[in-house]
Amino acid sequence: MIGEAAEGAIRIALPPLVAVREAALGRGRAEADQAVRDALAETAAAVPASPAVYVLRDSAGTPLTVSHTADLRARLLKADAPVVAAAALEYAPCVSAFDAALRHLGWLRALEPDRYGPWLPYPTPYFLRLDLGARFPRFEPTDVPDFAPGVRLFGPYPTRAALEQAETALYAALPLRRCTWDVQGHDVDESCIYLQMRRCAAPCTGDVPPDAYRRLVDAGADLLEGRPERAAADLTARRDAAAGTLAFEEAARLQAALDRLGRETPPPAFDLARWTVAVLSGVRKGEGGARTVAVAGFRAGRFVHEASIDPAAEGLEARCAALAAAIAAAPEPPPGAAGTATRARAEESALLVAWLSRARPPAAVAVDPAAPEAAGAPLAEAIRALTAPRRRR
Repeated sequence: MIGEAAEGAIRIALPPLVAVREAALGRGRAEADQAVRDALAETAAAVPASPAVYVLRDSAGTPLTVSHTADLRARLLKADAPVVAAAALEYAPCVSAFDAALRHLGWLRALEPDRYGPWLPYPTPYFLRLDLGARFPRFEPTDVPDFAPGVRLFGPYPTRAALEQAETALYAALPLRRCTWDVQGHDVDESCIYLQMRRCAAPCTGDVPPDAYRRLVDAGADLLEGRPERAAADLTARRDAAAGTLAFEEAARLQAALDRLGRETPPPAFDLARWTVAVLSGVRKGEGGARTVAVAGFRAGRFVHEASIDPAAEGLEARCAALAAAIAAAPEPPPGAAGTATRARAEESALLVAWLSRARPPAAVAVDPAAPEAAGAPLAEAIRALTAPRRRR
């Protein structure tokens, strides 16, 4: 679990690989690499060929590498520089690659609290931040999961390109402001190209009341969440008004934007920073072939709960509903080595985003904190699908 040190890990001493490699270098690099792998063969046979989190330590006990892998045995037999320099291997078997990544973050925080940040293997997710406390709110790109009152975060987007795709669709559909200053309605910038092209409602001119502009903002929020109906209605109304005043060029532009809306609607963005979710992190096989599903609970971007579910036991839906309720009620853990809750949330959200962006369904089930019992049925269905026998092609 996040925050645990590597004290409970399995420790294995490694043979003196530096000496083995140096003794064989005279026969060539390939021979030296093979000699190292031969020396590692017995040790490698003792570790699992499955997901794990691990640390390689030198003779003084200093961590050389803290990482995770989908196949610990294959990783050890790579016999690269960190392995050759190591005197010991510490590892903990994991249920899945996601479980290994989650525990890896905990080990990094515990073992390298002052310098682990650059070692994180997943990119920071991006958000579109909307401060509803502003007179004329704007959608602002950010990589900080800000939880100030009145702030909404749309995303997270796993890459900058994904964020830019969402922005392009948003501004193509609605005349939202792009300027970065705090617009009050009397600070027009005549050099603004979007004002000149009439691609912005231009609240800076003072001609647009805050409530009218807020309707555009609400339509943009709907669009980002996968509900383009309000944006389409706004475009249609403005197109018809332009046609009614014989402004056919403007009407054609608005019709083109309406057509783009149907083609280029951004993929729905989960408000993951506020999302409560049960993640099916992997299947654990026990004695006699019994299988349990490991579930990790996230709320507001933080890892808050973990449990195992036996899909063969009675009352699966009821047990899943209870698990969802436990996730919704779990207290947020302290930030630990992350220092602040914002940094901890950013790191754990990044891990979750990186995994969800490539995981095959069923991967996660959303939980409504106001009615967590409603997640019981879909979570049970996802668990059954995950553990169902796969057809051979």
